[in-house]
Amino acid sequence: MQVSRYDTEDTDQNVGQANPCSIPVGSIGTMQKPSAAGAEPAAARMLKLCSSLSLVPYLLAAAYALKLGARGETYDTQPQNRNKELFVAGLATFYTAFLVFAAGVRFLLLSLIIYTPGTVLFVMSRREQGRRLFSPPELVILAIAVIGFVAGIVALATGAITI
Repeated sequence: MQVSRYDTEDTDQNVGQANPCSIPVGSIGTMQKPSAAGAEPAAARMLKLCSSLSLVPYLLAAAYALKLGARGETYDTQPQNRNKELFVAGLATFYTAFLVFAAGVRFLLLSLIIYTPGTVLFVMSRREQGRRLFSPPELVILAIAVIGFVAGIVALATGAITI
C-alpha cells in the first residue's frame, strides 16, 4: 500500500503543504468580508432589498392616511382628532418619502420589478368583484410602477444596477 504525503503525520517534508481534505478553521457559518472593492455580502444586500420593499407600502399607506385626513371622510364621530391625525399623516408621508429617496433608485427599481407583476392579481380581484379596474389616481400609480418596472428591467439587463 502506498501512502501519500497527506496521509502522514506532520514532518519536515509536508509542513506547510495544503491538505486538499482540510477545511480552514472559522470558514463555516461565518460571513466573509467582501473580496472585491465595493462588494458586499449577499445577506447585507438582501437585508437592504427587504427593507426597501417595505418602504413602498408604508409610503402608500401614509399617503392614504393623509388623503383621509385632508378630505375628512372618516371623522364623522370624532372630528376633533382630524387636525392631529392630519399632521401625523403628513409627517409620516414626508418621512417615508425621504426614506424612499435615501434608499436610492437602485432599490426602488428592484422593488418595482417585484411589485408591478402583482397588478395582475389586483385586476383579477377587481373583475371578480365587478368593480372598475382603476380609478384615475390608481392609474397614475400604475403608470409610475410600470415605468419603474421597465426602467428596472432595462437597468438590470444593461448592468446599470445589480441585485
